[in-house]
Amino acid sequence: MTRRTRAAALVGALAMVTAALLVAYSTVAHADRLLYPERRSLLGSAGRFGYLTPADAGLVYEDVTLRATDGVELKGWYAPVGAARGGKAALLIHGHQENRVSVLQLTRLFSGLGFSLALFDLRHHGQSGGSHFTMGVRESEDAALAARWLLARGHDPRRLVVFGVSMGAMIALATQAETSLFCAVIADSPSSDLRETVLDYSRRNPGFPVFWPSLAIRLAERLGGFDLDRMRASDHVRRIRCPLLLIHGEADKRIPPSHSRRLAALTAGPVETLFVPGAGHAQAIDADRPRYDAAIASFLRRHVVDP
Repeated sequence: MTRRTRAAALVGALAMVTAALLVAYSTVAHADRLLYPERRSLLGSAGRFGYLTPADAGLVYEDVTLRATDGVELKGWYAPVGAARGGKAALLIHGHQENRVSVLQLTRLFSGLGFSLALFDLRHHGQSGGSHFTMGVRESEDAALAARWLLARGHDPRRLVVFGVSMGAMIALATQAETSLFCAVIADSPSSDLRETVLDYSRRNPGFPVFWPSLAIRLAERLGGFDLDRMRASDHVRRIRCPLLLIHGEADKRIPPSHSRRLAALTAGPVETLFVPGAGHAQAIDADRPRYDAAIASFLRRHVVDP
């Protein structure tokens, strides 16, 4: 082997090692982003959404701490409306990298319809504990815990609903499929298959091999102790018999509206849809608030039992 050949082989070997290290680093970094989403403070979110607590929506509320089955503390608010015993109640679930402040903008709508409200930070979000996020798997169990807490406060199980946006929508669907705790579900911008969505989103990052996102997901699953296939909403809706309202922005590029159309076609129970032209991911509420509120109000009035 000539000196030039040896030099070329060395350069090639170094290039391969460098590429492997870059893929390994990128895989670990992406797995970290899945497991350890950036925490946004309640105060910081208030600057974006215009609310800090339910009091800003004219509601009396109390701070609540729930302890999950694995000991994680979940921080939230409870805002009773009217007489809680036997009354209507709604659990509002925020999205990935958000916190309970982000769903405060819905409190006037729900409370105006007579619903008491529960809003909790997902684990490893806001003020809740948790060493890491589990992409909705353990969070679905936490949502069931919050729903049972509402029932223990005396709310009527025939009048308990759940609203979720983005990741919160997937959690709402998973929770209902597993527990049937709610009489109606509202899912804003859900993915029909979270693994598929994470892969699609990851592949939009230029410069990475096509197999890199799959490696990152597998690493996150191993480190986080969860199986992302448990968050396949296309499986969940086949087991949901209660009324379901699906909301999606027609211009959503992160989770295209085809996901909600797929879910609507697969849902076992009665399903309604609202597709908002020009709205991006989880932006239907901003793109056409009157239509958004009217669709939710109409859905709840028709499907939630009144005494």
